[in-house]
Amino acid sequence: MAGYRMERTTKNTSLPDSKNKPIYIGVNGLLKIPTAYAAVNDSAPTTYDGVFPELFYGFYAGSYGIDIGLIFRNQQWQVFAQSPNALDGTTYAQETLLSALAPDNVVEIKSYLGTTNKLHLDIIKGGTTVKNFVVTLKSAAYTAFKAGSYINREMNVVTNRTGKYLFTGAYFINAHWYNCTLTTTSYSYIKWDNTFGDVIINKDQDGEIWDRSLISHSASMENGFVKDIASIDFRKYKTT
Repeated sequence: MAGYRMERTTKNTSLPDSKNKPIYIGVNGLLKIPTAYAAVNDSAPTTYDGVFPELFYGFYAGSYGIDIGLIFRNQQWQVFAQSPNALDGTTYAQETLLSALAPDNVVEIKSYLGTTNKLHLDIIKGGTTVKNFVVTLKSAAYTAFKAGSYINREMNVVTNRTGKYLFTGAYFINAHWYNCTLTTTSYSYIKWDNTFGDVIINKDQDGEIWDRSLISHSASMENGFVKDIASIDFRKYKTT
């Protein structure tokens, strides 16, 4: 998908620490829903050409990759999974939540491998699970992820369009990822801090201009975890 991205990844091949390796099978963290946000709707129900905020985890192992998390689409937060090659029988799945999310809500988001080729996403709000989203993976993809993945957490504004997404009115302000714990293949637990992995702020090579001022990002350490705060704003042309 095209768009602007703020990504923290466990992968950093230039650092020797094992925490930079593909050793993870799950992640659990807190997400603060942005203070304000908007999407551009699809032009038709099956056209999929809108411009959307997305807040999600990514799993990557060998040739397989999958994104799973929240998308603000058609004026509501929904759960989604997207992959070019890991999902069984499709490349995209999406479902509505059982309880609406509002600006500044804090939700716990867990994603983990289950049994029989399943990947789970649990959304927990106020101690209540408001969604258990389960997708089926291809057997080879499940095997690859089970052997250990790199994991990302991302805050993006994206589209299926090629270009023409800047200054459309899609945006989010002040989203937070924090208190994330990673589960390894040996079922040990690692606090996601700033001593490993990498931060990537970029866009796809999609014909649009790159304007770094459209993304703001800050990071800080709290209770042994790294917190990322980000905003991406396509609401208006920049004049300076």
